Amino acid sequence: MRTLSYLASFFLAFVLVTGCDSSGTNTESLGDSTAVAFTQSSVVAPEDTGSVGVTVEVRDPGFKEFSFSVAVDESQSTAALGEDVTGPADTTITFPQSTTAGETAQIEYAVVDDARLGEGEETLTITVSGGEGASAGEIAQFTLTITENDEVIAIDDARATAGSDEVVNVQGVVTRAFGAYARIQDTSGPTGASGIVIRQTGDGETATAFRQDIEDGTIQPGTVLSVRGSVSAFSGLLQFNGGDLDLYQISGQGEPPAPQVISLDEVQDGSGEEYESELVRIEGLTLPDATDNTFEEGSYTAEDADGTQGTLRIQGDDETAVIGEPIPGGTFAFEGVVGQFNFGFGGAVEPDEGYQLIPVRPGDIQ
Repeated sequence: MRTLSYLASFFLAFVLVTGCDSSGTNTESLGDSTAVAFTQSSVVAPEDTGSVGVTVEVRDPGFKEFSFSVAVDESQSTAALGEDVTGPADTTITFPQSTTAGETAQIEYAVVDDARLGEGEETLTITVSGGEGASAGEIAQFTLTITENDEVIAIDDARATAGSDEVVNVQGVVTRAFGAYARIQDTSGPTGASGIVIRQTGDGETATAFRQDIEDGTIQPGTVLSVRGSVSAFSGLLQFNGGDLDLYQISGQGEPPAPQVISLDEVQDGSGEEYESELVRIEGLTLPDATDNTFEEGSYTAEDADGTQGTLRIQGDDETAVIGEPIPGGTFAFEGVVGQFNFGFGGAVEPDEGYQLIPVRPGDIQ
């Protein structure tokens, strides 16, 4: 959890209610059991709640002014004060001599409705402690639970919105990243996975930052990316393209998913859509028509032992590091992502054809 410096703005509201003080007769002392406590132990607030009032109540105040402290317990909080919530880190509240039992003071905390995705529930823990003879009462700890209001949907569901301009939030693990392109996938979809492309080739701030994150390794296989934007299609390939990507954030780093071991036949017309932009492994392939020693940009016919043929597509050097790598002379395995180019320009999703094996790094051809 991060701790930030900030200026706290808050007010104290004192509410006078009927009550009685200690039965003691000393008009310059606290009561026999002066205590302060929260009026409730917890509140649940969505990110768009705004302000939340945290109320403390005095019991048996006696006849003397006294002060007590209310403070955020950072060690018990997952919300970042100043970033997820604004308000005082700690404050001292003073009740005047005229205070009667049951009077309250309120401290305001404002929940920040930020744009970050995939945060889940976050908590802010606040404690009250007595002073000058007053003690903490029964409810000495208060927990503010902040719930996420930015719904993250499955990539498989996001793919179904292609062309609608609907803004969606997804989260996935990067399987391949190079240049201005990254592929992410989650565990939705008919194969147990669903993938999509993030394409950022423009000059905008988001696109520039995205490419830099790929170049310096901030985005790499295993990176968990959270993405907001609308899904479009380029010749059948579904993607968050250019300005359609509203934001992205790095939500974690782990290991990429294991590739699905499939046959070349499974990425042919019709069934190939189920594997688009997913990480797969296909073994026993050859390139029967290859005549050069090294790869160049272009399409190669790949064939398996059953005679099934497909396309191994070598993209430009701004999309792949395979150009110039040796072409295998015998059988090889492909371990990489599935692409699509169905010649359906103008944002067309259909037809379900033109699936390609897209090696991104030299190790994708083994």
